Amino acid sequence: MKPGLLVAMATVSFWSVTTRPALAANELSIRVSQQFVTDRAILTTGGSSDLVQAEFNYAGRVWRPWRGELWIEGGWTIGQWRGTLHQAFDTNLVLQQLTVGARAALPIRPWMVPHLRAGLGAAVGHLGLRAGGDDVGAWSGALTGYLLAGVELLLPRPWMYARGRGRFTAGLVVEGGYALSTKLRFTARPEAPPDSLAIAQSGVDLGALSLNGPVLRIGALLRF
Repeated sequence: MKPGLLVAMATVSFWSVTTRPALAANELSIRVSQQFVTDRAILTTGGSSDLVQAEFNYAGRVWRPWRGELWIEGGWTIGQWRGTLHQAFDTNLVLQQLTVGARAALPIRPWMVPHLRAGLGAAVGHLGLRAGGDDVGAWSGALTGYLLAGVELLLPRPWMYARGRGRFTAGLVVEGGYALSTKLRFTARPEAPPDSLAIAQSGVDLGALSLNGPVLRIGALLRF
């Protein structure tokens, strides 16, 4: 076979692999996240050092090099601690995050897709303290990030992969890794009723909290 013909066949083959139709290029997922916060300042909220969050995520596939896939994703997470501090204060810490990131995947079977995820985001936290009938609250913000590795277990059914039609499938995802953040710094001030007259009071520094720590996530996804 002539070298020129070999080059042409290789070029066509490579083009067909890297430009094949982008089927099932959208993904919706929900995950439950268990994060083990290493900053012992978390214990001052009166709860444990474990943060449980729910993550709602959308991802879109933007590139299919060779057998791999590159996805761009965005998500919103929310979590909450409740506890009692020194048997005197009821504490409530609510954390929300918005993140954007990228995911690289390499399917090794139609139903098994290992991946790596990395992203950055912003977090907003509210710490509330209650003693008797008095409420004290504080807001703070931080930058966050994550680096995760996991696997997606999909449902390969013939009717989901009909030739010439957009693919539709669902599955489970399990992943683990590490989450990072700058410090949330809380300064508490008494929350006075809006119709009351009160002298302005200086805030109380409640310290800083970092959300660094290992994380484990499990969830469900839908591709279409």
